[in-house]
Formats: sequence, structure tokens, C-alpha cells
Amino acid sequence: MNGKWDRIGLGLSLGLIFPILLLVAYWQLNYAYMDMDKFMGFLEQGQLHTKLISLFVIINLAIFFVFIWANLNLSARGVLYATFIYTIIIGGFKILS
Repeated sequence: MNGKWDRIGLGLSLGLIFPILLLVAYWQLNYAYMDMDKFMGFLEQGQLHTKLISLFVIINLAIFFVFIWANLNLSARGVLYATFIYTIIIGGFKILS
């Protein structure tokens, strides 16, 4: 069973998708009256986008530990790769702003 779920692509996909899903859930719960473009503009205006993305990447920690506890090391590595990708993106935003 581990072979089916122990893939870098699975961890990378989950690590990239879950923070975005949390951002969408946050938008729907708190700012549903705005469309997504206005919401992203609001975040950019207050320079909150990097802070929120950083906060939502914390979910990757939980996913990482679930994979480690299940001995799915390749999937855990994929989650780490996704976290590094988000780190590079956030660093780029901070440098450009």
C-alpha cells in the first residue's frame, strides 16, 4: 500500500493545493461580498498577501507529519518541495515590494 501513496508528486500536489484552498476558504468566510480580484487587490494594498500565504503554508506541516508517521517519506519530501516553492514565491514578493 505504501508504494501507491508514497510518491513525490502526491506530496507536491497536496502541498501546493492545500494552502490555496485555505486562502479560498478564508476569502469565502470573511470577504464573500468581494469577488476574488477585489479580495486579492485588498490583500496587496495592505501588503497582507505574503503574511496570509505564510500563515496558510503552516497546513503543510500537518500534512508533512501525517506522511512521516505513515512512513510515506517520498510524499513527505514532496510536501517539503512545495513548502520551498512557497518560500521562494514569498521571498520574491517581499523583495519586489
